[in-house]
Amino acid sequence: MKSTSLFGAFTVLCTLACGGGDAPPPPDATTTPATTVVPGKIANLDYPESFTTAVAGDFVLTPAREALDRANTDGIEKATFIYYGATMMLPGAVESKVKSLAGTEFTMPNSMIVPIPRAQQAQLGDIVLTHWESGSGLQRAIVTGGAPGSPTVRYLDMDWDNPSGIGQKDDALVPDRFTAVVRGMVGSTVACKKDSNYAHGVMVGLQGGEVLHLGFAGRLSAFSTADCVALEPRPGLKPGDAVQVPYIGTYTVGTVNRLEVPIGRVWTKITFGGQEKEIAASWADAAPSLSALGEGFGGAPVSVAVPVPVPVPIGSNPPVVSVGGSKKVEAGGTTGGSRGGGTTGGSRNGTSTGGGGANKGGGNNKGGGNKGGGNQGKTGGNR
Repeated sequence: MKSTSLFGAFTVLCTLACGGGDAPPPPDATTTPATTVVPGKIANLDYPESFTTAVAGDFVLTPAREALDRANTDGIEKATFIYYGATMMLPGAVESKVKSLAGTEFTMPNSMIVPIPRAQQAQLGDIVLTHWESGSGLQRAIVTGGAPGSPTVRYLDMDWDNPSGIGQKDDALVPDRFTAVVRGMVGSTVACKKDSNYAHGVMVGLQGGEVLHLGFAGRLSAFSTADCVALEPRPGLKPGDAVQVPYIGTYTVGTVNRLEVPIGRVWTKITFGGQEKEIAASWADAAPSLSALGEGFGGAPVSVAVPVPVPVPIGSNPPVVSVGGSKKVEAGGTTGGSRGGGTTGGSRNGTSTGGGGANKGGGNNKGGGNKGGGNQGKTGGNR
């Protein structure tokens, strides 16, 4: 396992909100000598360089250049990585020029650019990778209504009780700025072994058997897939079930109190610091167990029992939905209904040859990588 750490404080809990809790303490004043900048490489992180499938004009997610520069001068443990929305300007072999939504142009390694394929569609109950449209930063979200090409969603990487209230409000997505979340592909949740615990994170890269892990408060790390568990974004759960959920960046065992399918929240009772408390975990972050190390990367479908979602009135909190009447779906795609990361014959994580969410046979083409939201390549790469 290869892992690096640190984070800053600015906007992170609002834009990432990986498991809730307080912000980490500020870093010490020591600095790391600057390393030689290698085109296409992430400074001070052992992760492969890659290519990209994004073309000029595509929407992408990538950190600000300042974060990468700080990782180079001060060490990656001093840098905070927030993946913002941007537009691909000039794709390159190992690094590409992008333009931020504010209009700033800069170059980033392809391995740090998550492409979002155009013309994606989503249906009620789908979980998608996007960015916070009324704010900024990478988000996963559950579709609550709207049109297939411009759905309304509830963000799942926001704390439910975020002071802004955004965790309990619908937001409308812009066309061409979202794609399906599929187990084991870029945008999905991973739990990676770190010491005696499992670190919660969003997988923002996958290639050469390595996971690029965006963790609590902007920590960017690299892990072997053998040390990580790929989580199903819509696991079958019911009240009373034992469940693993993240809290302050680390997975802890709890008990499901209730599951509200339409808004993708799992109210879970946990014990922390000797005290019992209830948290509203993201459905995409919850797991019945963390035993499947190294399995499912690249979008391998897994059958799970998923409660059928019901429509959510815009701007309202839906009633608790019974988890009794459920149907079988597959994470990579089923016919006739909402799928764990796609829509029937439509939503695709990358340029797919078949159903939604699978990239030419599961999204992990020739060694694993990103093809429109998931890293892919002959030697690995962001495609």
